[in-house]
Amino acid sequence: MADLRDEELTQQIRIFDVVALGPLMIYGGVKGKDLPGWARAALVTLGVTTIGYNGSNFMARREEVRRQLVLKAISEEGE
Repeated sequence: MADLRDEELTQQIRIFDVVALGPLMIYGGVKGKDLPGWARAALVTLGVTTIGYNGSNFMARREEVRRQLVLKAISEEGE
């Protein structure tokens, strides 16, 4: 398992991507009237993708850490 501080930092970055970066990209794509159509579509697409990808990774990693902690607790109980 990765160092706990590294894991926590990685998860914080994922949360930032989901709650700030992705929505900001979507907002820019929707409200950026001076941007060409392809750029607006790209911003919205990348924003949605960022939220989905990082949200999924956040939840999967959180579940994996939880599973490891449960297994560790079970193994320590048996000792």
